[in-house]
Amino acid sequence: MEIRICHLYPDVLDLYGDRGNIIAMKKRLEWRGIECSIEKLPLGGKKNFADFDIIAIGGGQEFENAVIAEDLRAGRAAELGAAIEDGVSVLAVCSGFQLLGQYAEDARGVKTALAGVVDMYTVAGKERRTGDYKFIC
Repeated sequence: MEIRICHLYPDVLDLYGDRGNIIAMKKRLEWRGIECSIEKLPLGGKKNFADFDIIAIGGGQEFENAVIAEDLRAGRAAELGAAIEDGVSVLAVCSGFQLLGQYAEDARGVKTALAGVVDMYTVAGKERRTGDYKFIC
C-alpha cells in the first residue's frame, strides 16, 4: 500500500513551517509500514488531483493568498473540487483552509474572491483568534 500526498504550493504557502506537516505524515505512515510518496505541486504546476490520496495546503499571507486564489480560479478549483468529491482528503492549514471557500472578508469589509471549492466563506472579526481548531466539512 502507498499513500500519495500532494504538497500544493509549497513554494508560496509555508507561513508556519507547513512542510513539517508533510514530514510528520510521512514519518507516521512509515512507522506503520505504509509507503508514502510526496509530490510538490508549485504555482502553475499541472497534475491531476485525482492522482493523490491526500492534498496538503499550507498557510500564507494576503498577497500570497490572492496569487493562489487566482491560480485556483484559472481552472484548478473545479478539478480540486472534483477530486474532493471523489474522496481525496485535504489537509488545509490556516489560510489554506480559507482559500477553499467562496470569499474572505477582511476587518474593513473588503471581500476577496477565493477558489470557491467549498461552500463557505470567512469573515474577519475584530479580535484575532489563534489556536487549535478542527473543522469537518
